[in-house]
Amino acid sequence: MVVVTLPARAAAAAKAQRWRRAWAAAWWLVALLPSTGALAAGQATEAELHAAYVINFMKYTQWPAPLDSADPRLVIIGTAEEFTVLRTMADGTGAVNGRPLRIVDINLGKRGRSDAGDTRLREALRDAHAVFVAPSHRGWNQAVVQAAGSNLLTIGMDPGFTASGGMLGLFNREGRVAFAANVEKLRSAGPLVSSRVLKIARAAPEKAH
Repeated sequence: MVVVTLPARAAAAAKAQRWRRAWAAAWWLVALLPSTGALAAGQATEAELHAAYVINFMKYTQWPAPLDSADPRLVIIGTAEEFTVLRTMADGTGAVNGRPLRIVDINLGKRGRSDAGDTRLREALRDAHAVFVAPSHRGWNQAVVQAAGSNLLTIGMDPGFTASGGMLGLFNREGRVAFAANVEKLRSAGPLVSSRVLKIARAAPEKAH
């Protein structure tokens, strides 16, 4: 028999509450409200907010055939911890466009590109709907942009991600999560991101805050 102590229950409840707050914060984005995800004490962690935004981006994107009839597949390039946060957030937010979301971690090193890493990256992205380059692995931004096919939604966590050819770039501004959109790239690509989302994109800062 497994005995769950009161402190353990309290910790689990607090963690579940943070996930709900993260999802609610990112929901304000797609509801077009002016406030987008405060990183205040007692609310969701930064990683949880990033995960909620990424999943919401996918919920408000349509893909061309044959990807539109396949279960959505999201590749993350990040640490095991970042993968776990994203996976847990996905488990708690339901389906994407009526289908279960699959998340794949390809376990690339933080230090940047290698021949073996480039090969794994291309293979992982081949049938993917979207890719998220987490903050820990910014060194892979350019490789992702270069390897991405026209139907792949590319999401990064870097102010310069969209300027380098990525589609959607998250960044922190004055304690809040915001995002920039590469509208020109999106217009010529396969994924159709909702205009409701693009209307509240912001200009990316020159450097991270």
